[in-house]
Amino acid sequence: MTDWVSTPHAGRGRAEPTVQSRARLRPKSRGSARAAAATVFVLGALSVIGCRRKEEAEDNEQDCVEICDRYSECFDANYNTAACERRCYDGADRSLNYEFQVDRCATCLTDLTCELIEITECKENCAVITDEPLL
Repeated sequence: MTDWVSTPHAGRGRAEPTVQSRARLRPKSRGSARAAAATVFVLGALSVIGCRRKEEAEDNEQDCVEICDRYSECFDANYNTAACERRCYDGADRSLNYEFQVDRCATCLTDLTCELIEITECKENCAVITDEPLL
């Protein structure tokens, strides 16, 4: 059985594939095609999620260091920044809501003096992260 028939196509002398060869190019069943597509989708999604989680973790770590150092600089020179960073990072890793609060606090602290932090909403946004009743 041959795969190609040498029938000229519109005078160009090209061979056309037969029905049998076309059938070999198709998946054996629709189910196997769907399974293959689902596998590709899942693997792609997992790789994107894995990359995103790494970026989020790095962002959380940077934000937590900034928040805790800033608290120590502005309000309590003896503040345990290592414990604050660990608590902040762990909280952001466990809870999307906490991670959102970390982002809000870090954004709020950017470019503000210690005096402005005291009188703006940063005080409330960051109190949960620093574990201090008053930022």
